[in-house]
Amino acid sequence: MQHFQFMFRSLPVAAVAIANLIGCSGSDNGGTNGSGGNGGASASGGVSAIGGNTSTGTTSNGAVGGSVSTGGAQGAPIAGLQPQTWIWVPFADAYCRDGSTTGIGINVNPASTQLMIFLEGGGACFNEITCGLNPQSFGASDFSTYASDVQYGGGAGIFNRNDAANPVKDWNFVYIPYCTGDVHSGNNSTGAIASLGPQKFVGYANIGQYLQRIVPTFPGVTQVLLTGISAGGFGAAANYIQVANKFGSVPVYLLDDSGPMMDSPYVPACLAQLFIQNVEPRQDHISRLRK
Repeated sequence: MQHFQFMFRSLPVAAVAIANLIGCSGSDNGGTNGSGGNGGASASGGVSAIGGNTSTGTTSNGAVGGSVSTGGAQGAPIAGLQPQTWIWVPFADAYCRDGSTTGIGINVNPASTQLMIFLEGGGACFNEITCGLNPQSFGASDFSTYASDVQYGGGAGIFNRNDAANPVKDWNFVYIPYCTGDVHSGNNSTGAIASLGPQKFVGYANIGQYLQRIVPTFPGVTQVLLTGISAGGFGAAANYIQVANKFGSVPVYLLDDSGPMMDSPYVPACLAQLFIQNVEPRQDHISRLRK
């Protein structure tokens, strides 16, 4: 519990520091005071269902098995996947903020009917300073490095199939990388940052593209966990509705790790508004999530 107390105390301090750095007043009292969001909250019955009816066989962490072509039309399952092996699946219609294409990683366990979708973290891009700390591209070579990392990447933590304490070790895994700078929540393909030029803030739109292929790839799934850390936590919350809608009657659970939605005074209103304007100028779904 001490770790989580420290985490939530540190978030407002970091937000004020960023606001001061970019000339956005930390004393701005606009907006509605928030309660700190629902970090770690669940939907459709809570996260206690993690574990469920997983298979109990011994599994390996799996090797990195290259990439497959997405092939086919939207709505077709992804072919060429290998059991308990990380596979990179490129999408021609999913983009990073620099305009390059990206994709997803998949690691299947045919013995399981449960699926975890994990959204990567990595900060946010809404001015020259923050964008400089934020990944602007992610492709097959980046994924190969990530998937083979047994300390911090695709063989560690929640992806570790050899850890008996990991409640999802036997599940199917989908890894969604982060390169859109919009906490996976944008639908603005014509964004721009002063001094940096055009930016594609299309994280939300990308996930819509991925779901067109993920859902038919797992036709027998009985349970879905949507989760992510930091920017991925924000993204998991922002995308919960579209993910749940795509899976229909299948229960979808949300675990938001370190991505609570915060308002003033915890996050200066001018900073929050600057970010929202860059991510989604037409449909303020992030603000709606706060209500």
